[in-house]
Amino acid sequence: MGILLGILLTLPTTISQNTDTTTIEIVNISGGLGGVTVDVENTGDAVANDIWVITTITGGILGNIDLTHECTGCSACGTTLAPGAIKSENSAEAGLLLGFGPIEITTSAGASNANEVSMETSGTLLGLLALLQ
Repeated sequence: MGILLGILLTLPTTISQNTDTTTIEIVNISGGLGGVTVDVENTGDAVANDIWVITTITGGILGNIDLTHECTGCSACGTTLAPGAIKSENSAEAGLLLGFGPIEITTSAGASNANEVSMETSGTLLGLLALLQ
């Protein structure tokens, strides 16, 4: 009995692990009227779970533009992104972008089963119109 127990304790054990990972990319940042739109695509083979997108816009002539839009999923956009699907987020959901002068846009996105990605761009704000380079 002791030998059998010793053999059983030395056998390798199998641990179940979730290896579903995917890849997301920020495929576009575009300006517009009252905000900036960010498009995030699931370029992987598995569903991206608990997806999030954070966009920060700063700048302006007097440095008075400081807007952050954070989406961590809601009833309108959900928390998953299927392979090949694109999620679009507009910063106007956090408030209208209004001002004049140069702006800097920083966007990050990630999911519980995908690495975080980020992208930066700049542009000019002319009243409500955001023109990006």
